[in-house]
Amino acid sequence: MVLAAFVMPHPPVMIPEIGGGREKEIQKTIDACHECGREIARFKPDTIVLCSPHANVRDEELDHGTTVPLYFVEKYYPDYELIRVEIAGYSLQENYEYGKKLAQYLNENNKRAVFIASGDLSHVLFTSEEGARLDVEITGALADGDFKRLMSIPPELIEKGAECGLRPFAMMAGVLNGDNRAVTPKLLSYEGTFGVGYAVASFIPRESEQVKLARVNIESFVKTGKTIEIPENLPDEMLNKKAGVFVSLKINGNLRGCIGTITPVTESVAQEILRNSVCAAAEDPRFPPVEVNELDNITYSVDVLGAPEAIESVHELDVIKYGVIVASGFKRGLLLPNLDGVDTAEQQVSIALQKAGIRKDEPYTLERFEVIRYT
Repeated sequence: MVLAAFVMPHPPVMIPEIGGGREKEIQKTIDACHECGREIARFKPDTIVLCSPHANVRDEELDHGTTVPLYFVEKYYPDYELIRVEIAGYSLQENYEYGKKLAQYLNENNKRAVFIASGDLSHVLFTSEEGARLDVEITGALADGDFKRLMSIPPELIEKGAECGLRPFAMMAGVLNGDNRAVTPKLLSYEGTFGVGYAVASFIPRESEQVKLARVNIESFVKTGKTIEIPENLPDEMLNKKAGVFVSLKINGNLRGCIGTITPVTESVAQEILRNSVCAAAEDPRFPPVEVNELDNITYSVDVLGAPEAIESVHELDVIKYGVIVASGFKRGLLLPNLDGVDTAEQQVSIALQKAGIRKDEPYTLERFEVIRYT
C-alpha cells in the first residue's frame, strides 16, 4: 500500500555542511523538506521507494538525487528499506505506466510504502522565459494534484524549460493512480533563488467514499446495533449504478471477515456496501462478530465487481487481474483477484471449487471478472 508520496528537490546546498551558510537563502525549501521528513515518520513505512533522475541502479554508490532527500528523512525516521529506481531515459508516459506497475508490486507484497519523487524544476529561470512558464505549469499541477495536466505539458516547453524532475513526478503519478486512491495534494513550497526551481509537495491518500461508507457503517452497527443512512453527495457510480460488492476486513494483515455478492441484490453500489459491510462484520461464519475494542485496528477493502464473462479454460485467467467464478448446478463459488498466497490460476480455481463444494472431477463452468479495489 502506498501510504503517501512526496516531491522533494535535491540541491546539495540544502545540507548545512555543504551549503556553508548559503542554504539560508532557500530556507522555505529546507523547512518544507523537514516537514516531509516528519510526515514520513508519522506514517512509519517499512519501505521508501525513491526515484531520482540521476540514479543508476547498477552503481552501488548513491547519487545526490537520492542522498539529499534522504538526509531530511533520516533526521526523523531511519528504520526503512530503500528501493531506488531510475527513469532510464524513458518517456513521461512510460514512467507513468511503470509507476502503476510499481504500485501493483507494493500491494502484492504487502509493503507499507512511501514514494519520493526527487527532482528539481527548471534550470534556466534566469535565462529563459520558458523556464518560468514551465515551473508555473508544474507547480500548478502539483498544487491541484492534477496529474493529467502534469502529463500534458508540451514537449517543446519541457525541452526549453530544462527540467530534471518531470519523469520522477510522472512515475509518482502512476504510483498514486495505480494504487487507486484519491489524494490530498499540498504544494509546501516553491523557490527559484539560484535560477533553478525547487518545489516541495506532499500527496496524502485519503479514504475513498466506498471505504468510508463501509467503515462508518460498521462502526455504527458495532457500537449501536444500527446501520447508517446513505449519505448525500456520494459519487454517481455509487448512487446510480448496481454491482456486486465484497467487503473485507483485516487486523494486522489477517482476515477478520469477508462477505460479498457476486451480482447486485440491492438498487445501488452504496446500498450493496451498507448491506455487505454489516455482514462482513457480524455474519461471516468463520469469525465471531467484530467487537468495539477491535474497531481501531481494522483495515478495510471494498471490491466493486465488474460484469462476469464466460471463459473456456483456466488459461484465460490471470490471478492479479481477474477473479474467478465456478459453477455446477446450483453450487457457485467465487474468489477475488490479487489475493495473498494465490499465485497461479490453477490455485485460484481450486480454492473457488472448494468454497463452492464442487469436486474437481465434477463438470463445472468458469467465468472471470475484474474488480475496482478500494483500500
